[in-house]
Amino acid sequence: MSEVLLYDLPSKGRCACWSVNPWKTRMVLNYKDIPYKTEFIEYPDVAPTLKSFGLPPNENGTPYTIPAIRDANGKYIMDSRKIVAELEKQYPKPSLHLDSPKLPKVEELISKIIGPMRAVLLPPVPGNLLREPSAEYFLRTREQTFGMPLAQFEKEQGGDKAWEAATPHLKEVGDMLRAEGGPYVLGKTGDSRFPWFLWPVSSSAEEIEGIEGRR
Repeated sequence: MSEVLLYDLPSKGRCACWSVNPWKTRMVLNYKDIPYKTEFIEYPDVAPTLKSFGLPPNENGTPYTIPAIRDANGKYIMDSRKIVAELEKQYPKPSLHLDSPKLPKVEELISKIIGPMRAVLLPPVPGNLLREPSAEYFLRTREQTFGMPLAQFEKEQGGDKAWEAATPHLKEVGDMLRAEGGPYVLGKTGDSRFPWFLWPVSSSAEEIEGIEGRR
């Protein structure tokens, strides 16, 4: 078998992984020690590139999205959830514990954290991270999504308002960790699916802010 090819979104400068959903796939590839390489695709090129592979569009939301992979058998897969399920099937060890009864609650909490934090995390992306024409694409499509420019979205929904909305759910995550004695949701032995949801959010936030700090 050949190595996996991961399709990711580039950043300007050193071209680092920064987006939450590709981080989910990248983390699983690293955790399972699966050989892979990365091909970066600018936002406007995502749909035509993935269409050319014969991938059908997503059933909901944006038709073509990153991440996508070409697995070691030459099969193309799009959507981080589908990718992770397939990687777990092909590489069962070490396990991601996808059958953990705690996962629905973890997924619910992460969704409740990410929701309000979009007004904090998304506005810096075009200026701090993206090259043209991805920056223009990002600004235009997010304005369509939120019904207002990103700067206005940040002003109205970001800052303390966003943190206040997210904080109760962040505390719930902490409570889950403490209940099992930490540092993982399943206790000291670990549950890699938990970082698969939460750690990429933290890494993405650090990259968004960190690149600005290095400029």
